[in-house]
Amino acid sequence: MRIAVNTRWLLKDSLEGMGWYTHSLLKRLVENHPDVEFHFIFDRKPDPSFKYGENVRFHRVIPSARHPRLWSFWNHVAVPRRLKRIKPDLYFSPDGMAAKGWKGKQLITVHDLNFEHHPEWIPKHVAEWYQKHMVQYARLANRIVCVSRTTMEDVQRTWGVPASKMDIVYNAPQSNYTPTSAPHHLEGIRGSYFVCLGAINPRKNLSTALRAFSKYRLQGGISELVLVGTHMHNDEELDRVLEESPYTDKIHFVGRRQGEELNAILSNSSALLFPSLFEGFGIPLIEAMSAGTPVISSNASCMPEIVGSGGILLSPHDTDAWADEMQKIEVSENREKWVQKGLDRAKFFNWDKSAEVLWKNIEQTIHGS
Repeated sequence: MRIAVNTRWLLKDSLEGMGWYTHSLLKRLVENHPDVEFHFIFDRKPDPSFKYGENVRFHRVIPSARHPRLWSFWNHVAVPRRLKRIKPDLYFSPDGMAAKGWKGKQLITVHDLNFEHHPEWIPKHVAEWYQKHMVQYARLANRIVCVSRTTMEDVQRTWGVPASKMDIVYNAPQSNYTPTSAPHHLEGIRGSYFVCLGAINPRKNLSTALRAFSKYRLQGGISELVLVGTHMHNDEELDRVLEESPYTDKIHFVGRRQGEELNAILSNSSALLFPSLFEGFGIPLIEAMSAGTPVISSNASCMPEIVGSGGILLSPHDTDAWADEMQKIEVSENREKWVQKGLDRAKFFNWDKSAEVLWKNIEQTIHGS
């Protein structure tokens, strides 16, 4: 069997949500199926660390696809041209972008449809490209895997894709996320703190976290607030709330952190604040739960599906409720209760199990059963 994979999100030291999804699943597929020939297709020079086995072949297909115009050329011309040379039994695209014009069998992953429901959250030219092409890819693909039931139902409702064509392949926490007493190494923070984790953009609704933090401090709270993540898109509301906050010296933007450092930041925090308005899965939720961090989350989108009974679910707009829960979680017995609930919930999500489900979808796509 020969399988080609879109691996353009495998970027050394820069794995975001889609990159971790790709890495975690492919590593297991390659190791579990040494008799299968895997062809990884990159849009830039691949790093040797992503060669998970001797059954992996690297392909670099130019140009580097980091702009909508280049996405079109890469997916509609460059990749199909390479697939005709590889002659795979299947093309798997973890970012939902199929190879238009190629006649072989294709399996794609759809993470979310935020660009359909809230195009204002991303640059206009990006939203327009997604709205035009992603639905075409979904209809072109032989099968689709979604990262949550919420996303699967959204694809069925919004794009009219039948449920029989789809399955769920959940994300899972990385193995290095565990409760730890290792120091967090956050400069300037000596006491307790809450943490927000994820790319900084409007849909993360971090303005609610900042408003709630101000109310929490006004009510006598003493913890600080740490925001971990890089700026992805402009968030004017967040900028305005930050400018108005009387506690800017207690709010810390620390940029991207990962691995053991991020695990320590999460594990030592009072709780994760995750007021997001829309997610396909919400990886920070299970990373935090795995690290022994209580979770206070929005009850919108897929968050109830992922958090389950492992965390506190609140309206993403009720800042009073968020401030109240921040105070309650600092009581030691309350915190320990939610630590354990989160650890129990995190066990449900497992990369080995997800890789098995993905492999069944690969076989089903190839054999048409």
